[in-house]
Formats: sequence, structure tokens, C-alpha cells
Amino acid sequence: MWSLRRILFVIVLPLALGTWIYLAYRSLDLLVFQWLAFAHLIDPVLALRSHLEWSRPHETILFSLPDGIWIYSSTCFMSMVWGRDQCVSAACWISLPAVCGIGAEVLQIPFPMLGTFDIFDLLAGVMAVLLAQKTGKNQWKIIQQKI
Repeated sequence: MWSLRRILFVIVLPLALGTWIYLAYRSLDLLVFQWLAFAHLIDPVLALRSHLEWSRPHETILFSLPDGIWIYSSTCFMSMVWGRDQCVSAACWISLPAVCGIGAEVLQIPFPMLGTFDIFDLLAGVMAVLLAQKTGKNQWKIIQQKI
């Protein structure tokens, strides 16, 4: 069983960090900002962005880190839900974030209309999966010790 503190540090905080990078620094032309405007939540985001105008992170942090963080936290979440099951469907669910994230990046090579391939996005995705596997294995050892 995952503790609340572990869920917070492994799933919630990484998602919050990736979301914060998007909201604070990415282009206002992205669809998410239209959703925020529709929900009347754009004003706080614009206020945050105005306070951060003086800073701009490196492009790798701005563009690749959020993708890697989301793959990591989603894989950890799937591991939390499906990690004790040893069946094909559990493996499919646990690998879904990696397949979607890394697969979408790789598909940008032959299909540039899907986006621009970036090696750093691919590396962030691979590193996220490896880190999530390590996190999941450590969690499984903790569970086995408690049983």
C-alpha cells in the first residue's frame, strides 16, 4: 500500500511541477489556456506569468521536463494501481504512459505534422520510465517486507 506521503511526492508534486512550468512559461496559444479562459481561471495564471517575466528557464526545462515528469508520475500512478497484479492487462496499463509519451515523440520523426521531434523529449521520456521503474521496484520491496 502506498502511503499518502509517497503519493504526494511521487505523483502529485511532479504533476504540479509540470503543470506549473506549462502555466508559467509556455505559449498562451496552447489549448490549455483556452480552457482556462473558458473556466474563468485565466486571470490568476496571467498574474503569475507577469511576476515571472524576468525569468525564463532553459528550453530543455521548458519543453522536455514537463513531458518527462508527466510520464514519470503517470507511470508511478499506474504502478500504484496495478503493481500487485501480475497479468498482461496490468503490464499494459503500467506501460501506457511510456508508450503514449515516448511513442508520440518517435512518431514525430516520420509524421512531422504531429509535432517536432526533439531528442531531449525522447531522453526525458526514457529517463522518466527508468526512474518510475526504480520507484516501483522499491515500493514492491517495501510491500514484500511488510507481508
